[in-house]
Amino acid sequence: MNLIFYGWFIVIAHMATLFFVTYAFIYGMSAFIGPITDDMGWSHAQFSFASSLHLFMWALSSPLIGVLVDKYGPRKIVLVGSLATALGMIIISTMNTLIVFYLGFFIISAGTAATVGIPFITAVANWFKLLRGRAMGIMFAGPIIAGPLIPLLVKIIDQIGWRKTIAYGSILSLVINVPAGIIARHRPEPYGYQPDGRVNSIDEQIDDPTIDKGMTTKEAFRSRSFWGLVLIFGFSGVGTTGMFLHQIPYFESVGFSRTAAASTFASLTLFSGVGRIGTGWIMDYFDNRLVVLMLLIFGIIGLGILLFATDYWHTVVYAAFFGTSIGGTISGRPVITAVYFAGYSYGTISGVLQLTGSFGSILAPVILGWIFDVTDSYILGVIFMITMTIAAAFCVMLLPSYNHRKSNA
Repeated sequence: MNLIFYGWFIVIAHMATLFFVTYAFIYGMSAFIGPITDDMGWSHAQFSFASSLHLFMWALSSPLIGVLVDKYGPRKIVLVGSLATALGMIIISTMNTLIVFYLGFFIISAGTAATVGIPFITAVANWFKLLRGRAMGIMFAGPIIAGPLIPLLVKIIDQIGWRKTIAYGSILSLVINVPAGIIARHRPEPYGYQPDGRVNSIDEQIDDPTIDKGMTTKEAFRSRSFWGLVLIFGFSGVGTTGMFLHQIPYFESVGFSRTAAASTFASLTLFSGVGRIGTGWIMDYFDNRLVVLMLLIFGIIGLGILLFATDYWHTVVYAAFFGTSIGGTISGRPVITAVYFAGYSYGTISGVLQLTGSFGSILAPVILGWIFDVTDSYILGVIFMITMTIAAAFCVMLLPSYNHRKSNA
């Protein structure tokens, strides 16, 4: 008998892939925006459109990926996504025009959508039930490592240039993502397990009529819980993606050096890690709606602190609230989705939910870039993010009640 339940290897595999994607395309974008726009003569809005394109194509491809994962399992999907991600990075490292830059991100978007998120979320939702919140909190902990390494990325870019940095990154993507894809498994039943590592015979598991099939896709689309989550994810995504891309430029705009601005990611990801792991654990025991509401309130407080940040210690307080909020909401999304929609169609429903609930994440980077280009300040952008996060908090009331004890029984 294996001493470690195989589901935990799937959790660790996603930690690794998410570390890379976050380091290269989420936190790391903030380190690339200055060097690339200076070198190519582009505006912040033009560069930010690539981030929005990345998120849009990620969201657009998510329903298809969800269907494919439900049908074929995660392994093949992750391996194909790994190759696409590396190809897109090679294209960007050699590009000389804005169109080719966008093309590279188009390919990366499809690749990363197939590499992180839905393929592994679907698998982990199948492999865990009693420990689902904890497992999902841990699987989203990869960015804890990514944040403190952003200053290193800034130094590498400054020393060897952004083109070589991205080219070498394409090799690193294959080294991390391909083994993770090989580890991925769809369900525990064919291997003689029940969720959380309980062991039964293989025949019993495959034919077990008590396995919850959950809602169908059509039933989910007609439910109040689905559209409540769409609005919560959409509005809350404005602050998350807006600050991921513009955090370094924001702190530079209020007087911090580039090195000091980059170092703010270290404290942000530290508290984000607390939010990611802690939220998953808490959601195993408390009403998920109240947990999400508290996280959104933390986000509002954190963004509000930005309006008054003049000393470095202000950035730590901002990171404590906002980092906990974004970390918790990222790991909490699949957990609360599983509360309402766990079952055979979970991958498909998650994919459609990711598409329909991504409007804020897609628009925020460009809106903030445009606001900065027009006003030479991010203040109005921060106020916009606060307003959208408040809207998300009110939308929590749209979610129907559920028996959180029964959902984890």
